Amino acid sequence: MSSFNHNAEAQHTGMLRFKKRKSRFSYREIQILLEEVRKNRNIVIGKFNRGVSTEVKKRTWAEITARINEVSLCPREIIEVIKKWSDLKCDTKRKVAAMRAGGL
Repeated sequence: MSSFNHNAEAQHTGMLRFKKRKSRFSYREIQILLEEVRKNRNIVIGKFNRGVSTEVKKRTWAEITARINEVSLCPREIIEVIKKWSDLKCDTKRKVAAMRAGGL
């Protein structure tokens, strides 16, 4: 995936325009993400979602994203919200492992 956005005007001038990076998730956005995943864990979390169709999962993530966008200053896309959830899980697992090892 390239990090730049081709623009007709930019192509004519020989310059490339770069996408502006979105702001970090706010505390409130993360709170809503955690609340919504907790409410919908039987759909969005792997070990609880046996028999749940992909369409239902996509719709649920879209609803979670819509809830986050209600309070967000910059609109989030579904893939960004899923990635944030994945990053939060990874960070938490890393912290738990460090605590077990006596690192914190």
